[in-house]
Amino acid sequence: MRRAHWAVAAAVTVAVGIGGARVMGADDQDDERRRGKRCSEATVRGDYGIQIQGTRPAPGGLTESVIGIVFRTYDGHGNFEQVSNLKGSITGTNPDSQSFGTYEVNPDCT
Repeated sequence: MRRAHWAVAAAVTVAVGIGGARVMGADDQDDERRRGKRCSEATVRGDYGIQIQGTRPAPGGLTESVIGIVFRTYDGHGNFEQVSNLKGSITGTNPDSQSFGTYEVNPDCT
């Protein structure tokens, strides 16, 4: 797998939680703080779907529109793996690109 170098200047949103994984909302975070619980990398684990739409740099100093979907798995220990399918208006389709990375969750759930 290769490390993802994304220069997508767009709204990247978690579109859907899959397989029992869940994104904490502001109300959930407030409830956690009131009960004295702290968040950690273990708070985010499981499978998530992500939708991408925006622009990015393209060869030749150009800018291209890009759309795509990503299936990402968080391990609950600060690491993730993902498979993405992207389509650029200049570079074309890049199917089933595998990559990985790390993530952090602060004690205040941010």
